[in-house]
Amino acid sequence: MEAEILEILLLGLIAIATPIIGLIAFVRVFILGARIRRMENRLVALERRGDPREEAWPPAAPAVSVAPAAPAVSVAPAAPATPAAPATPAAISPPRPAPAPLVAPLPPVVRPAEPARAAAPPTAWIEFERRLGTRWLSWIGALIIVVALAFLLKFVYDLGLLGPAGRVAVGLAVSFGILCLGEFKLRRASDLLSQAVSAAGGGGLFLTTFLAFKFYGFSGRLATFVLLVYFAAFLTALAVTRRGAVLAVLGLVSAYATPFLLSTGQDQAEMLFAYLAIFALASAALRLACPWRWPTLLCAVFTAVYYAGWYTKFYTPERLGIALAGALIFPVLFTFSALVRGARRRSEILPVDLALTAAAVAAAVGQAWVLLAPAHETPLAFTLIGVTVFGLGVLRVMRARRMSTAAAEETMLLVSAVPLALLVPALLKAEGAVIGWAFAAAAFATVGGSARRLALFALAGACLLASWVAGSDAGVEHSGYFRVIANPVFLAWCALVAACFYTGARFRAALGPRQGGLGMLGAGVQVFAVAAFLGLLSYEAVAWFNGQKSTLHFLDSDGRNALSDYQTAVLAILWALYPWIYLWGARARPWLWRAAAVHYAVLGVGFLWLLACLHAQPAMYFLNFSLAACALFPAMVFVTARRFAPGNPAAARGLELYGHALALALLTTEIVGNPILREWAPKHYYWIKMALVSVGWALWGVGMVGWGIKRSRISWRWFGLILLGVTVIKVFTVDLVEARDLWRVLSFAALGGLLLVCSYAYIRREARRRSECEGN
Repeated sequence: MEAEILEILLLGLIAIATPIIGLIAFVRVFILGARIRRMENRLVALERRGDPREEAWPPAAPAVSVAPAAPAVSVAPAAPATPAAPATPAAISPPRPAPAPLVAPLPPVVRPAEPARAAAPPTAWIEFERRLGTRWLSWIGALIIVVALAFLLKFVYDLGLLGPAGRVAVGLAVSFGILCLGEFKLRRASDLLSQAVSAAGGGGLFLTTFLAFKFYGFSGRLATFVLLVYFAAFLTALAVTRRGAVLAVLGLVSAYATPFLLSTGQDQAEMLFAYLAIFALASAALRLACPWRWPTLLCAVFTAVYYAGWYTKFYTPERLGIALAGALIFPVLFTFSALVRGARRRSEILPVDLALTAAAVAAAVGQAWVLLAPAHETPLAFTLIGVTVFGLGVLRVMRARRMSTAAAEETMLLVSAVPLALLVPALLKAEGAVIGWAFAAAAFATVGGSARRLALFALAGACLLASWVAGSDAGVEHSGYFRVIANPVFLAWCALVAACFYTGARFRAALGPRQGGLGMLGAGVQVFAVAAFLGLLSYEAVAWFNGQKSTLHFLDSDGRNALSDYQTAVLAILWALYPWIYLWGARARPWLWRAAAVHYAVLGVGFLWLLACLHAQPAMYFLNFSLAACALFPAMVFVTARRFAPGNPAAARGLELYGHALALALLTTEIVGNPILREWAPKHYYWIKMALVSVGWALWGVGMVGWGIKRSRISWRWFGLILLGVTVIKVFTVDLVEARDLWRVLSFAALGGLLLVCSYAYIRREARRRSECEGN
């Protein structure tokens, strides 16, 4: 038994001593490695710039400035003092040249110093390796040491050799020792390693204190809370002193983990929110003291998680006040934290801080809407106005402290305008909401055009979309009898269409002459508005006629059919004349004719659908109001074809042929779809109908060929010839089988005669051409 206890003690000592010895060995090796690296760096630096004490070899000759040598003059010895006599030329000897050296001196050879090689900029992988080796490994090592300390305490607990006090004392002692090691022993060797080891020691103190409360109950909940907050604040303050990011992260994470670790499971929102607000201000202090960007974001994320957890678990309508206070105060605090450093230094706001500010305001608006929208419209309106004022105030501070940038201006204008736009659905419903959103879009488009801010136009587009969604969700539509145009439904949708067109126009005007792709976007919005207004008018007409049918109960079937025919005629007239709303300015803007051509080309498909409802009751052939109204559409196609492309005759001819095709479809529908033929000849109306269609097509084809010959338009002639060919095929495949008696004869005879007339026209054309050629 004693041997087993001794063995357990020995194993425990080994388990305790092994990580400590390993840590000490690692520290020593790290210190020696740092010294070796410093020595190597010094040697490399000396090799690059050379030893200043080293002399050049061979030694260089001194630089001597040599003047031209004066001639050597030999002066005879002076005679005894006698009267001066004039000098004679023989008294002066000629100059003798200096003796030449036997060996010419070698020029000095100086070994040039090697130019200093500039250090290559570190690549991304090298920088990543440095950061991984100097920072991340130390941080991970500190975390592993904290985990090892936790396992040490568990190991001691499992052995049962120490009491609760001894186990806690061991944990505190080891943690404090690691902290002292990092602060006093490793600080000179490596600052980063020292910070990591200090963080491990501080984390050990925090963890040991919590475990002492959790498992042993050494202190009450309040005392443990004070100790944990103290350790978190100590680590944060130490991070500011040491400029240690790992210490700051650990301190903030510990601070935000404390309420969760000591939670009682009860609703204590006031205390929780006050605690979170204190550390939100602490993040602002960290931003002021240290050049870090992440404290505000880290604290904001933890605060959002706590608020969301509290709201999900404890929120009730009775707690509306504290919930709204948290939703509004926290964004204000984190906006202050994001801006405080830039405001103090008068520097441009960072993109991260700008994004955090915008997210904070958006979160405030969103949570206020969730809390107040269902039943508190007036407080919601005042809250939205307050958020708008706050956003504009932040923008003013940015400008005053020289923090503003173009992106910041647009973002804050957008953030400030969104709450103002949300006032519309907060106070208005159904048709009022549609009109309110439309006016908001127009207002934002006006301001955006004046300030030339793309963000405001984006907000205007969002308001337009919100207006459509509000109208669709609220069921803004007609039901039963109503007054045409003078009704709230039409006015609401008309306001939306007008705002859409105005927004597109302001957007194009703001872009200026060089519009590019964005200019096309503005033009597309205007085209959509024009098409939407036509759809609105069509819906108004159809809804009115349907309302008449449903409310006028005295109408019989003939009366209802008459209303259907009038509805078809009204739609045909509306579609035919609608482009003339804007064609009044076509003289100054020729492109409006092209827009009208596109209108008729697109609505031609709808016109064919309209022909299916041409006659709901019998009417006189070719002398009825429905046919006259529908004939207006192809007539307007012909008018537009002559005006829309003066420089492109091919396009004009194509549109003309399109109009002929629509007119031919109208003629066919008039013959086939008019019920009056069934009343006249109930037994033979089908044969008559087939024969009349063949005759009508043949007449149209011959007319096209004749007019094409007269006007020298080959496209018309070919259209007529193709139509005659189709008629011939129809006569021999359909009329031969379906038509009977006299009507078969009529079909064949009329077609044959018309083909002969057409051939005669071609013969005369060829004869005229031949005579003209002979005359020339």
